[in-house]
Parts: sequence; C-alpha cells; structure tokens
Amino acid sequence: PAPNWLSYGELLFLAVLVGGNALVFWFGYTKRHGHKPRLTEGPPHPSPPSSYAKTIGNALGFNCVLNMGLLFVPATRNNSWMEAINMSYANGIKFHRWLGVAAVLTGVVHCGCYYYCWLLAGRWQQMALPCWDCSLRDRKGRKVWINVFGEAALLCFLLIGVTSVPWARRRMYNLFYNVHQLLFVAVIFTLLHWVRALWFLLPAFVAYLISRVLSHCNGSTAAQVVQFSALSPALCKLVIARAPGERGQLHVGQFVYVNVPAIARFEWHAFTIASSPRPSLYNQSSSNRMTLLIKALGDWTGKLMLYQQECELNATKPEVYVDGYYGASLSQVYSAYTTVALVGGGVGVTPLLGVLEDICAAAETRHIQ
Repeated sequence: PAPNWLSYGELLFLAVLVGGNALVFWFGYTKRHGHKPRLTEGPPHPSPPSSYAKTIGNALGFNCVLNMGLLFVPATRNNSWMEAINMSYANGIKFHRWLGVAAVLTGVVHCGCYYYCWLLAGRWQQMALPCWDCSLRDRKGRKVWINVFGEAALLCFLLIGVTSVPWARRRMYNLFYNVHQLLFVAVIFTLLHWVRALWFLLPAFVAYLISRVLSHCNGSTAAQVVQFSALSPALCKLVIARAPGERGQLHVGQFVYVNVPAIARFEWHAFTIASSPRPSLYNQSSSNRMTLLIKALGDWTGKLMLYQQECELNATKPEVYVDGYYGASLSQVYSAYTTVALVGGGVGVTPLLGVLEDICAAAETRHIQ
C-alpha cells in the first residue's frame, strides 16, 4: 500500500520525476557528452579527472533544466491532471519544493564541475568572470558570456532557495514572495545560457500562465463581505458570502487565496476555511457563507488588523477578492472512523474548527433522520 503521506497518483508522479531525471542523466552522460570511439590501436589511456567532471557537469545541466521546467507543473492552480491523479494543490506545492531543491542542487553541481575543470586548467578567471571588452559576435566572447549568464541564473536560484526555507518564509513572507519573482529572471538567463532549454521550459510555463489567467478570472470580482470583526488585538474574523450554485461548493479543510487591494494589490495569501459547508442548528448560514480566522503573524496580516480597525471606524465594508477553493476534502479522512482525535494549537486550529462544525452538522442530520 501507498504511504499515508502520498496517494497512488502522487507516487506515480514521483516515479515519473525520478525516472525522468535518471533517463535525462543517462542521455547526457552516455549519448550526448559521452566519450567518442577510439581511432587508434593500443591500450586505452585513462581519462583525466577533468574529463569526467565535465561530462558529469554537462549531464547534470540537463537535469537542472528538466527540474526547472517541471517546477511550474505542480504549482499550477485549476489543474485538471492533478485532480485526475488525486493530487491536491497543497500536495502539489510539496512536489514544487522538492523540484526546487533538485534544480538548485543539480545547478550547483553543474557549475561546480566546470569550476573544477577551469581551476585545474588555470583558466577560472577567463571563463567565469565577465569579459567587458569581449564581443558576443565572436566565439570566444560568446562562450564567456554564456558562462556568466548561467552563473546569474544560478545566483537567482540560490536567492530563491535561501528565502524559501520554512523559517524565512514564515517570518518574512513578503521577502519570500518578492524574491520568488526572480524565477522569471532565472528563466531568461537560463535561455541565454542555453537557448534549447526553451523546449524544456515552454510547455510547463504556458500551463502555468493559463492557470494564473484562470485564477485571475476567478478572483476578478470583489467578494461580498458579511462580517469583518476583531476577535482580539491579533485575530480577526472574515465572513464572506459564497457564490450560488456549483461555483460556491466547497469541502471541509479547503483553503482560499485572499487579496486586499488596500494592503497590497498584487499579493494573494492563503487561508484555511474555518467553517463547514453544511448548515447546523447553531449556524444555519454555513450553507451560503464561509468563515476565515486570520491571525497577525506577519507584515500583511498585521496591516489587515489595522485595515479592520479603519473599516470599523469609518463604518465601511472592506474590498476583498477571493480565489478558490483549493485543497483536498478532510471529510474523507475523519468520516472513515468512529472516533477521531483532533490536535491543534493557536491559529492552527482553524481547519479543525471546520471539521468539528461538519461533524456536528452531520450528527444532527443523522439524528433527525
């Protein structure tokens, strides 16, 4: 059986990633940059270490570009193939992180292998540093600048990787988000480094752009805010009316992306829905509303608390945009058991509140029937 932290569809996707990387490395090492047939007789001469380093570096360059292209795939919203293999958007982000680590590591080793060869040959400065008086029209100048473009792409990836570690992402989300935009700069430098990388990157990049357009369409209309109140100095409650029909159908444990133009026009932040889609005796309005509980933990959420005070003081409704719903349903997890223990702390209890409300609503329905 599949481990409980991976579905069978996710195992299939993981197998494709591992198998694809192995196949690409094999092609790069043995086919495209392998050793040429010997044309002379006699015992073979051992290849110098730099020859193996260059061959491995070339092969890992293919792996780096492959992982860069696949980076966009699991990070796309409104993805039909991810739904087909039972991979939620939240779990897709997990693969996005893994692919990011793989792209950075293969890029570092790819660069390191070439640095090793240049150091052995005593040509590191000529090959690795910018040549300002070289022309891109001649072969020598073009070769140097191709190396520099690759180094610039790797530098962008290293900056993205450093700011993506959990500690930095949670405490400095704005920095994490803004530095992540360097991914597009890294793609441009990668294409300048090796133009054929376009065929690795273009399909997934187009799919990502399509998903962004769909998300923009989903969240292009301001949501109807029913309630925007402060439960404490660092916690606010945001109740939003759900769209009628199928567009408003959600599942327990899902999350939405929220945008407040008054705080940041281009920033979208994910928040778990803290309510059940089913109405209960004490909350009849759950069938057409959803509740978000937001704690001030960073710059954006801190400004949201100030914005709530401003709206309350001026007696105005906030302008809020919502994109969703995303994530898998938690009802399939707890409905299979007669006894469930829910453990959470702080604002982390948000999804558990939705689960509790859904359990109560289901129990009331069974009791009435």
